Amino acid sequence: MRGDVDTRVPRRAHVRLGLGLLLAVTSVLGLLSACAPQPTQPGGGGPSAVCDGGPEDPSGGSVNATTYGAGFFNYATIYPACATTARGTVMYVHGGSYTSGSRFDAGWPPIQELRRHGWVVVSIDYALSPVAKWPDHVDDVRTAITWWRTNGAAQYSAPVWPLVGVGWSAGAQLVEWANLEDSGPHFDAAVSISGATYWPDRATSEAAVNLFGPVIIQDPALLVQASTLTHLDPADAPVLHVHARNDGVVSVNQAILLRDAIASGRGDPVRHQVVLDPDCGHSPACLTPELLDSYLASLPGF
Repeated sequence: MRGDVDTRVPRRAHVRLGLGLLLAVTSVLGLLSACAPQPTQPGGGGPSAVCDGGPEDPSGGSVNATTYGAGFFNYATIYPACATTARGTVMYVHGGSYTSGSRFDAGWPPIQELRRHGWVVVSIDYALSPVAKWPDHVDDVRTAITWWRTNGAAQYSAPVWPLVGVGWSAGAQLVEWANLEDSGPHFDAAVSISGATYWPDRATSEAAVNLFGPVIIQDPALLVQASTLTHLDPADAPVLHVHARNDGVVSVNQAILLRDAIASGRGDPVRHQVVLDPDCGHSPACLTPELLDSYLASLPGF
């Protein structure tokens, strides 16, 4: 019998080694895929570069599945600003008639464009109907505001001020509510894109039925109490309401009601502004970085 050691690798070890290499390659490909250009909207569309520097730019990545509270839906995605110095943080609240949508909707080009103008974007999920009941949805938004100010901003080395809430459709009503209803934490400024302001005029809409049930069982007093217009007063935190005149989902009359209430003295015409766009439709594209900058520049202290 030979006295030296047999250095041949058993066949089973070769198999294990091959599997390990396959897993490593798969992991690398997964990371590369995560940095690749994303579709312009959930479910399809052409590619849209994440950052000006392209998908390989370190600032093009995102931090996913971060929790901001103890609720089932309390998750956030953090998108770093595509700039050396961030100018502030936008907290994006998605639409979806209170029953659908997700934080990944922030991948749409109109929201990603804010990053190219120096904004960190924090996109959040929130409780959805029919499991959630009003005001569970906005309670989650306010939980996210508190989390960002007390922990989140420092954790991700992002600006704690200004924190601008930007919501679209259902999310628009939630960010507007957070700033016009007096209790709870507020955004430094909120931007409502195509949001509802007065539920009694929308009692038959899909969104109202999702929030308050079929018309036959809706509580008229609750419809009024849950309307952002009900809570407007000159001391409220800043709100910019952007709405398309050709919005086919949420009537522009909702914006006109708010505009008229501000003009009547129920709001502050500096802090509370309404912009009517002729033809942007029911879309996040109604807000541009330039419009946001112009509004914030008009506010004292910004």
